[in-house]
Amino acid sequence: MLTNVLSLSLALLPIVQGAVLPKRAAAVSCETVLTGTLAAFTTDGTLPTTGANVSLHFTSEATAFLSTDGADVLFNFQSCNSTFMGYEGKHFGHIVPVSELDACLSAALGASAGPPFLVLNDECSYTDDDSQLMQYWHFAQDNELLFVGETKVSAQANHTAPYTLVLDPFFGEQAIRVAPSGTSNDTVVSLAIVPITVA
Repeated sequence: MLTNVLSLSLALLPIVQGAVLPKRAAAVSCETVLTGTLAAFTTDGTLPTTGANVSLHFTSEATAFLSTDGADVLFNFQSCNSTFMGYEGKHFGHIVPVSELDACLSAALGASAGPPFLVLNDECSYTDDDSQLMQYWHFAQDNELLFVGETKVSAQANHTAPYTLVLDPFFGEQAIRVAPSGTSNDTVVSLAIVPITVA
């Protein structure tokens, strides 16, 4: 009996050795490059020309969405190195509330309540895979923050920005949402980070 078990084990050894284990996605590492408050701007006069404070509005379901309802909240812009997304340099990454370092501003792409999709304060993913599509931002000229929503390869093929930020009422607030470019009649909004001054 022991001989049979040993023979079977030795016979299966080449099969086990040749088995391909599923490949794990690499980890994304991020570092904070700028801290500040967020401000929203419109060109049609919907918001003050000096910009409106952007904060997190918490609903009764304990989720938070980005809105223009007032109180200053500090955010970090974190430069991230996602190979999946394919963007290089310090101008691509996550927006993280300073008070909740395990959360990121994420667009609820594909949610049944959109488009336009809410920008939520959601759990941050550091897995280098398609989870980055919902939480990757571009820190652009004049401190503007643009939602990326696609890999660099897709962006080069499409030649246009796939998403815009819009103002849209939600829970009695002016929510900042992500809309596919050219699909929303809502007011287009620009989002910027206002760096804090260190004394």
